[in-house]
Amino acid sequence: MARWSAIFNLRTAFDEHAWDVWRCIMVLEFASEKRGYRVSIARDLLGDLVLERRWYGLFNRRGGKMVQILPDEDSADKVIQSIKSARFRNGYKLLPPK
Repeated sequence: MARWSAIFNLRTAFDEHAWDVWRCIMVLEFASEKRGYRVSIARDLLGDLVLERRWYGLFNRRGGKMVQILPDEDSADKVIQSIKSARFRNGYKLLPPK
C-alpha cells in the first residue's frame, strides 16, 4: 500500500502543466487580452495521437478542456491548422514556446 501512495504522491508533486509538457509531442499556446488557449498533442499508451484543448481566463478561474483521439498525423495537422485559423480570427496571438 505504501508503494502506491508514493507513486501517487510523485504524480501529484508535479504540477499539471509540467506533467503535460513532459509527455507532449507539441504544445501551442495562444492568448488574447483576457483569455488563453492551449493545444497539446501527445501519444497515449496505445500509440494513438491525443489532442487536448484547454481554454482559460487570464484573470478568472473559468475554463474547460476537450480531449480528442486522432487516427494519424495528417488529421492532426488539419485539426491544428483549423484551430490556429480560428484562434487568429478571434484575436488571439501565438505565444513563444516556454
